[in-house]
Amino acid sequence: MFAARHLGVHPTRMMDLAANATKPARIGSYCSVFAEVDVIERLRNGSTVEEIALGCVESIAERVLEIGMLEPPVVATGGVCEYFPGVVAALSARAGLSVRVVSEPIATAAFGAALHALDTLGTGVEEP
Repeated sequence: MFAARHLGVHPTRMMDLAANATKPARIGSYCSVFAEVDVIERLRNGSTVEEIALGCVESIAERVLEIGMLEPPVVATGGVCEYFPGVVAALSARAGLSVRVVSEPIATAAFGAALHALDTLGTGVEEP
């Protein structure tokens, strides 16, 4: 994660930083290049690393909502859910609905991707 690099922390520490922020720094959600510029500008303008980390968390949730409206039930999978639970909380708050996270979200996402590939592409093995 580019933001963690600019903040001088390991990506898994972003949630710890965000939890200590009193307000988020505004980080754009449309483009990762622009978001990186936002992080650098916020650092130069005196935002704390905690505020920037929280801004990044909220930016991810904002991007999910920009992609399309969510309808209940909403169930989330993947690494973001596992390592950045604040994104799920921000998404739930912004969307005004409950977002459930499955147990083993990374493995579940990988399994779902494999099932989708199998359904879309087939096995790649010719029938005798």
